[in-house]
Amino acid sequence: MIVGNVASFTDVSQQLSHVVDVITSHPFWIFETQRIFGDEVLLCAPILFLGGLLCSAGGIGGGGVYVTLLMVVGRLAPHDAVPLSKAIVFLGSLSSLVLNLRKSAVTQNGEVATKCLIDYSICRIVVPASLLGTLLGVLLNRIAADWVIVGALCAVLGSMTVAVIRTFFTQRAAEDLEDAAKADPILPLADGAPGYGGSQALTLSAPKKRVLGAYAKQDALAGLGLLLTVVLCGVLRAHASACADQMHLAGVHQACHHPINALFYRNTLEGFMIRPHLAQAIQHFFLVLPICMCLGVMVHCSRRCIADEGWTMRETALYQFMGVSTGCLAGLVGIGGGLIFSPFFLVLGVEPAVAVATSSTCVIFTSSSTTMQYLLTDRIITSLAAIYGIVNLLASWAGTSFVHFLQDNFNTRKSYITAIVAVGVILSTVLSFVKLVQHSKPGGAVHAH
Repeated sequence: MIVGNVASFTDVSQQLSHVVDVITSHPFWIFETQRIFGDEVLLCAPILFLGGLLCSAGGIGGGGVYVTLLMVVGRLAPHDAVPLSKAIVFLGSLSSLVLNLRKSAVTQNGEVATKCLIDYSICRIVVPASLLGTLLGVLLNRIAADWVIVGALCAVLGSMTVAVIRTFFTQRAAEDLEDAAKADPILPLADGAPGYGGSQALTLSAPKKRVLGAYAKQDALAGLGLLLTVVLCGVLRAHASACADQMHLAGVHQACHHPINALFYRNTLEGFMIRPHLAQAIQHFFLVLPICMCLGVMVHCSRRCIADEGWTMRETALYQFMGVSTGCLAGLVGIGGGLIFSPFFLVLGVEPAVAVATSSTCVIFTSSSTTMQYLLTDRIITSLAAIYGIVNLLASWAGTSFVHFLQDNFNTRKSYITAIVAVGVILSTVLSFVKLVQHSKPGGAVHAH
């Protein structure tokens, strides 16, 4: 009997220690300075700079790459690497939004064009769906095992590798066609290339033209309202769940007295959570409320686009399904969302410049939603977020400026840059698979906190 009780106590202790290890608290008001001076930071920062340089040069999001580098080089557990990656992506997405808004007005032949690069109709459809996905993704990240997170990351990076390689061959074919046309002026270029041909015999397939959705203040207000609702409900539910989990433990229930709970629950949460039915009701309410609001806005925007802008039900369903899936992956594995948004828009016929600008606008909502949820639930290491965030901002600026310099002065082939990015993505995919193998081995799931 005694041996059995000791064994049972050991099992419970191991389970509790595993839970505490996975969900380590990093209060955002505590700047963990000691982490900045670790050897892994000195090694990870320059490699992260190179990764951000490659990603910005190739015009792709770096969330999946950043997560892998933070886990392998920065020696962080997946549950710490994913939130930190979201903070890094969020800082980079702010600069992208500013650049895209500045591109809304361009000059052509000395006249100011009012055409906006952001398709707000797509944003109306995708943003509510992606916010719903981020709510589910952050929830899944909290309860998912490390191997599940790393496995999902491997799948995303594998798809990203295929997409980048396909982009490389597409760009290479277009560049070879341009070179052949320049060598033989009789041979026409693809449609839209300056100075050659008029025949359409070798014209590349052009994306489908569509009228861009116009900006409306109510759309911005609805998006911000949904964003705040998702963040607030996600944070309050997470703290209520943490408080409920500690109620069976003796001593002070620290999770019940978090500053967020003191602000919103007025120090009454512990009294609520001691009643099982009331505790479940509170957690279900903060989960159902944002889901219902997101679904309501999704239905309203779908009916509006179908009735007023000529969208089909199939189109709206495709965009919304993609939005929910991307938001969920953004919260679960730490990708920014542009990795999926931009290629998806291109496949459905959106013009490349519009696809990139619209994708960056949608990424603002996914990255801000996940970052704020992780920050206010004490999942982001603020000291590392500050260091790596500054590194990513410098890398994004340097990479974009360098590519523009090469293209303006040396007419550099874009396929060369894509090839370099492909190498970086392939390396990240290999490292993520190595990490997955380590977690699959007995005793291999080592958490670095």
